[in-house]
Amino acid sequence: VTGDVALDNTGAVTIADDAVTTAKLANITRGAILVGGAFNAPTVYDAKTDGQILVGNGTDVRSVAVVGDVTLDNTGAVTIADDAVTNAKIANATINLTSKVTGALQIQNGGTGGNTNLSARTNLGIISGSVILDGTSSTIVTSVVGVDTSYIVTATFSVNSSQKYIITAIANNNGTITIKTSGLPANGDRISFIAIDSN
Repeated sequence: VTGDVALDNTGAVTIADDAVTTAKLANITRGAILVGGAFNAPTVYDAKTDGQILVGNGTDVRSVAVVGDVTLDNTGAVTIADDAVTNAKIANATINLTSKVTGALQIQNGGTGGNTNLSARTNLGIISGSVILDGTSSTIVTSVVGVDTSYIVTATFSVNSSQKYIITAIANNNGTITIKTSGLPANGDRISFIAIDSN
């Protein structure tokens, strides 16, 4: 006896290694696989349920659907469910608000697209600053700070050795602020101001 089997003088038939090709196997239903079943017997298992995957449970193989925070379709595409990513599931990280956040005003980041607290205040329509006086006039005009006549201005002495007070503080169309004091302030006195856009 030759070929795929051998026969000894006791009548025992032995199939040769690699003799059983796939062509020699009995037909298996399309989408099924061979697995080890009960008592280690070869078992045909239906593994073609749409969108399911094969998962071992420590004893057998099961075809199960992917459920929970994600779903899986039959192309292998995984979709995260709406509202599935909670704060607890997001790793701590440093985020560049300028490049990653749009349409939002982050004060600590200086506003959208900004990088200083000054730009944040400007985006909110708030301008602040100070001017050091030289003691030559009771009418002080600041440098251009970006205001116009829609701004409401308040001012106060932050350094006031002469004990004068503010009479008026008015925003001008040319971007400056005119401040008048009750008398001639001393050289080195300082006036701080804040201007808020009323629009």
